[in-house]
Amino acid sequence: MANTDVTSKKVSSIASNNEVGRGYTRQVSLTFQDFLDNEPSGSSDNDTQTYELFSLPVGSILKGVYYHLRTAFDDSGGGSALGLEIGDTSDPNGILVSKEIHVDGTEIVAAVCDGAFFTVGSDATTGNAKVYTTANTVEAMFTPASYKLSELTQGEIVFVADIIYTNLAQA
Repeated sequence: MANTDVTSKKVSSIASNNEVGRGYTRQVSLTFQDFLDNEPSGSSDNDTQTYELFSLPVGSILKGVYYHLRTAFDDSGGGSALGLEIGDTSDPNGILVSKEIHVDGTEIVAAVCDGAFFTVGSDATTGNAKVYTTANTVEAMFTPASYKLSELTQGEIVFVADIIYTNLAQA
């Protein structure tokens, strides 16, 4: 199984006051077309793609990353699962532990932070933030089961993040 890193070109800038009032500062959406457009040559079944969602400059405070599955993903073949994990470069699922987003699985339409960064002891979603003393990125890793991501025929997911930029010159 190979992994391809992809930098998303769809990240919004700092959100409007209305969006900040709702609790998030950045958002990005991905559709099945993004996987088709970013398929590496020589890819095969079960290969993952990791998308860079949000930049975290030095001094960033990550309060949360959430997603909403607007349309469950589906493929043209016999695939039945598409796993999603969200983390940073130090822990690929430190923000969100594996969630199912394929129509043939029991897809989870929305999720909150339940990874190690936001867990105190064994009680998920009890941590309140992660401070970044070095630059990093929030990344989403997509893992298909028994098909290639370029075989997806539908799906859209929206990620939102609540990030405090203590050094606005770097945001």
